[in-house]
Amino acid sequence: MVQVFLSYSHDDDAHKARVHSLADRLANEKGLRVVLDRDTGPGGPDEGWPAWSERQVREADRVLVACSREYSLRYEGNDGQSDRGKGTVIETRAIQQFLYDSKGINARFRVVLFDPSHELHIPHQLKGYHRFSQWEESSYQELVAWLRLSAQEAEAAAPEGLVWPKPDAAHTLSLADRRPHFDAVRAALSGQSLHRIFLFEGEGASGKTEFLNELSSYADRIKVPWTRFDFKGAPPIQEFFSTAVLDLGESRLRDTKDAKLPSPLSELVGDLKRLTTPVLFIFDTFEKASEESQAFLEIKFLSRVRTLPAVIVIVGGRKIPDRSQQPWKTLADSRTLEPIKSAEDWREYLDRVHNGKLELHQIQTLTMATQGRPGNMRPLLETLLSNATPTKPGTGE
Repeated sequence: MVQVFLSYSHDDDAHKARVHSLADRLANEKGLRVVLDRDTGPGGPDEGWPAWSERQVREADRVLVACSREYSLRYEGNDGQSDRGKGTVIETRAIQQFLYDSKGINARFRVVLFDPSHELHIPHQLKGYHRFSQWEESSYQELVAWLRLSAQEAEAAAPEGLVWPKPDAAHTLSLADRRPHFDAVRAALSGQSLHRIFLFEGEGASGKTEFLNELSSYADRIKVPWTRFDFKGAPPIQEFFSTAVLDLGESRLRDTKDAKLPSPLSELVGDLKRLTTPVLFIFDTFEKASEESQAFLEIKFLSRVRTLPAVIVIVGGRKIPDRSQQPWKTLADSRTLEPIKSAEDWREYLDRVHNGKLELHQIQTLTMATQGRPGNMRPLLETLLSNATPTKPGTGE
């Protein structure tokens, strides 16, 4: 079942009725679950409209953007009526952030139009993507076909017999401001996402290593076996197979272990196809991989993930594979680990992870000095917090 969210502005009753009519029609299509703001009831969501609106954009498999003049104004930040359409503003910001993080590679968002004049009101960021004109029946059928393609991928990703672990709701993230990235992988590890390949790009001191450590630690918590292969030093790709057998276990990769070839890809694929519980592959420092290793990962391994429903793959590095021309691009989610330049985010991290207090001006100074790079910021904060801890009277401790 594919979850479809409609993002729109309440321009007038006629526009609202057209959006609701499309939602009703799509809801009758097989394999689609449609979410609309009306579904929350007359009292609205208990979590509040801002949190609800952002969550719908983040969790939906597909988001349909109903463009109009009012919607475009809010998308572009030109709506001077700040008391209207706050939910729409939250949704548009979430869409913009996703497109920024994915560098414009967009498999989730499409524009729907209800009037030819609305062509003039497509936000600049969305003009390069296909739009579905709802006054044409053929365009509606194209929309359904696009959504059903997503449904077919979802069905292939979760075949009968594959058992996914439940997500660990009690897990406390030990990082600052990486929740959306973490949640995306967490959903995949419990079979709740169409994406099973995640590409994380981060410059030096971006906190990439700590982020990958957090993901592997979470995999341990929900008992998902994982293997991690670091391309630092350009190790030969043959070492990947022995590492996978060692980490995932000989019982899972029986044919791979017994293979005679140094690079037993076919045996590995056969072993992975038989799995009934998920496994996680982590590849780190992709930019250091040899040309042979990069080609193996991009062309040989990732292209077979579609046929391996129990496999989740994470690739991290200062450089990551370009998915745009790859046959596996619809399975992939590309994200950038940006510097965290908000002192408030760092203060929240200290309160949540270290139960510590520092003055905001101290955090602001460190944030400016490090430009918010987690690899530099985190140890400085923890050192400052340690030095600020008062000693116990009479103990010298």
